Amino acid sequence: MNQAESMLEGTIAAAAEIDPRVTKIEFQPLTFDLNAGRAYASKKKMFETLSEQGYKPWAYTPDFRLTLANGEKLLVEGKARRWLDAHPTFELVIETVHKLGHRLMLITDEMFSDESTRALRTLKPHVAQAPDVAAIAKIKAHLELGPAEFRRLLEATGTSQRDLFGAIITGAAVFDPISTPLRPTTLISPGTGELEHLKVLPL
Repeated sequence: MNQAESMLEGTIAAAAEIDPRVTKIEFQPLTFDLNAGRAYASKKKMFETLSEQGYKPWAYTPDFRLTLANGEKLLVEGKARRWLDAHPTFELVIETVHKLGHRLMLITDEMFSDESTRALRTLKPHVAQAPDVAAIAKIKAHLELGPAEFRRLLEATGTSQRDLFGAIITGAAVFDPISTPLRPTTLISPGTGELEHLKVLPL
């Protein structure tokens, strides 16, 4: 069980769990000494190793390491725009990590609206839940008639919000959690089992 250290980190973690291109999420996976170009298992391990050398490292620990379906490892850092404006030298950290041969992606709070944050956090718990196949079949059958409002779809099929979220996670139903607020009036479209609508990270 990993604990995100900020609201933005929690949102990124939720997005990573939902995004079908991500197969593994690691929180604070390693620490770099950017001066020496070395990586350590943790910041504690780095300082233990260097404590007797009289040397002060340039420490940097990324928020996440994501393993993608294509096998690529991607480091991710979440920072608020206000923090970045106050710390313009952080760009040098990103450049240095790239020079060490790692891909590091910066995600800011500008990338997620309040509405998309709520939608991602609402969907996240349903990723690991076993879907109700019969309920999802009812939702899918009704959507064959055309898109329907969230509330009306539940009423027409006698299913629950949990069932509808399961349908969205499995691609039987579709809405865009980044650009579309999740409300009772949200229009839900029929899906084909494809998960393009869940590719919510700017990979």
